[in-house]
This record gives sequence, structure tokens and C-alpha cells, in this order.
Amino acid sequence: MFLVCTAEHSVLWEALCKSLSLYTVNSIASSDSSKVLNVVVKPVTKADLSQQKQTLESAQVALVTFPPEFQLAAALCSKEEFTLQAVINNLKATHLLAESELIDHVYSVDNLASDLCSSDAGKAIAHYFSDIQTPDFSVRVIDSAKSILKLEPEIKSLYSQIKQLFVTGCDAQLYADSSHKDAANFLIESMQELYQSKEESQILIEQLTRTQIEVANLTSLKRSKEASLEQDISVLTSQLFVLQHQLEMGGGLTSSNKSKDIAAQAARNNELKLENEKLNAKLKRKSQAEKQLRLQVAELRSIKQSPSWKVSKSIDKLNAKVSRNAKQRRELLENVALVYSSDYFDADWYLSTYKDVKESGVDPAEHYLVFGAKEGRRPSTEFDGDWYLKRNTDVAKSGMNPLLHFLKYGKDEKRAPNRFSSF
Repeated sequence: MFLVCTAEHSVLWEALCKSLSLYTVNSIASSDSSKVLNVVVKPVTKADLSQQKQTLESAQVALVTFPPEFQLAAALCSKEEFTLQAVINNLKATHLLAESELIDHVYSVDNLASDLCSSDAGKAIAHYFSDIQTPDFSVRVIDSAKSILKLEPEIKSLYSQIKQLFVTGCDAQLYADSSHKDAANFLIESMQELYQSKEESQILIEQLTRTQIEVANLTSLKRSKEASLEQDISVLTSQLFVLQHQLEMGGGLTSSNKSKDIAAQAARNNELKLENEKLNAKLKRKSQAEKQLRLQVAELRSIKQSPSWKVSKSIDKLNAKVSRNAKQRRELLENVALVYSSDYFDADWYLSTYKDVKESGVDPAEHYLVFGAKEGRRPSTEFDGDWYLKRNTDVAKSGMNPLLHFLKYGKDEKRAPNRFSSF
């Protein structure tokens, strides 16, 4: 009797057994010694061999293993949950079983029929496996699986130890040639990733350029405001000197009028200083947005140049996910820049009002766009998001951030930013 089994938990072996007209059993204990060939469908353990030692002493036992890239490729092409650790566990189980004295032969499934013919005992059953079809995976899936496996050196080491039990000198050379081919495929894939990175980086660079232009315009406006402020202060100072002179000369101003004029001038000075401080704060926020965009460009380039960033259970799914995340991040950065450039978001007020945001270290505009509006927080005293959504039910139904809607559409549509506004 010739008994063929595997130690690996995989959908592949069971599928191959079903495709052949063979006598299959679920365990060694169920094998039929009167049959020339018994194929065990379920994975076999060393404990199974020990329990059936007496039965196996009169049989030829062959252990079949799958190359690790086949195991991972099968998982990528099916809904089976599979990880690199599962591949490692399969190889460890195979290696442990292969060292048993009850195992007579070790074969790789991709050369099973031809390798059986290499031994006198195997020739008698080789024809049973002449029609065996190795998994028909696409080149891309196999290359993706091999690229992922390269990140776990233990897998290569374990499979090399198993290969020593059945690989010939010729086979080893073919395996080496295949490794060179894998390296070439990995290089091509990396070049494709860099090309995609270049496109995404260009988008961020364009956004950075637009932000720089906005910062330059804001700087020019600040300088203009400062010049106007200095002129206003100079005029007010002159008026103050004139009033003081009139008082000294007995110009008829009462003590009450004098106090009112001085108070009015002081209020005007404070108002101008406050306006200048707001302008400086807005310029600072714009500069921070530009710096954040620069960091995003550098971060994207660094990640894209790393050969390990693409590791995932499914390469296609990961590419789609990265593209979606990059697009969402770009949109968020654009919205952050828009919010900072408006008069309806006050970062200093937001941080002083919501202490938890300040303690977290999160960018205030980004916090408001992602969490704050949903939590009912206001971006400034000038805009009431909850009231805006209640007043404008179409905006509430759309799910759009209330401040973004107001800045992009509501302002032009003459919608009020708060209940007290006459806008």
C-alpha cells in the first residue's frame, strides 16, 4: 500500500484530491490496506503517525508539500483568511513530519508525478497523478505572493530545509533562476509604484503652490493694513494733541466731554490693535498650513520609496485603499486652508474654549472639520454650526460640514452664519 498525505492546512490539497479519481480518506486510521493507493485529504500530524505506527510499517508513506508562494497566492485569490504566520506554521508542520522515520518520501506538489517516477516504489502509482493540475495562478498573483514572502526570512529558511529532502542539483539551479526572476519582477513593480508616487506628489505640490500664493497675498494685505493702521494712529494722536491743547487754552470743553473723547480715542486704538492681531494670527495659520503641506509631500515621497509599504493580504485592495486615503487627505488639507483663510474660524478662541483640543496637540481647524462640528462645537463666535444646520435642513441632510458649506456656497447664497446676523 502506498499512502500519500500532507501536513499543511490549505484549501489547495483538498481541491486537488477532488479533481483526481483517487481513493481518498480523511485520516490514516481510515486507510484501506487492500488498496494500492490511499490519499489522506485532511492534514496529518506527528501524533497521527505515532498512533498508526503499526499500520504504516507495511506501507510506503509519501508527504506532499506546497511551495509557500502557492499557499499565499491561493489565499489572495479566495476569501480564506490567511497570513504569513499561517505559511510559517504549515512549513514547520511539514518539516516536523518530514523528519519522522515513518515518512519514506517527501515531494513538492508541482513536480509530484515526475518525482514519483524517480523511485521504484513510486513508479507503481505515478500514473494516478499524471493528470494532476497544479494551481493555475496568474503571473501577477504569484509575483505579488513572492514579493510579500520576501519580507519574512523565516519562510525561505524553512522551505529550504524541506527542499533539501527532495530537490536535485538541477532543481536547485532552477530555483535560483526563479529567484533572479522574482527580483526583476519586484524591481518593475517598484518602478510602477514610484511613477504613481510622482503623480500623487505633483498634486500635493500644486496645492502647496496655491497655498504659497495665498500666503503672499495675505502678507501683502497685512502690510497694507499695517500702513493704514499707522496712518490712523498718527491722525488720532494729532487729534489728541489738538484736544489737549484746546483744553489747556480753555477751549470750553467740559470735563465730561474730555473724558468721552479720550475714551473714544482709546477704544479706537484698541480696535485697530485687535484688527492687526487678528491679521497676524491669520497669516500665522496660513504659514502653518503651508508647512503641513510640505510635510505631507515629504512623507508621501518617503513612504512611496519604501519597498515594504505595499504588504497586504491583497495587493489590489491595498492600492485602492492608499489612493482613497491620499485623496481624502488632500481634500482635508484643502478644507483646512480654506477654513484658516476665512473670518469665521478663530484658532485661538477655539483652543481657549475647548481645553481638551489644546491638550491633545491636534491642529484646531483639522479637529473642527473631522470631529468638532459633529460634537456641536463652534469654530468662532461669528459662526454657529448647530443653528446653521437647523436653519438649513438641506445642508443637514447632505451631511456636509456646516462651516465648509457656508464658505463654499452659503455665503454667496446670503445664508446667515448665526441667529443674530443680518447677513
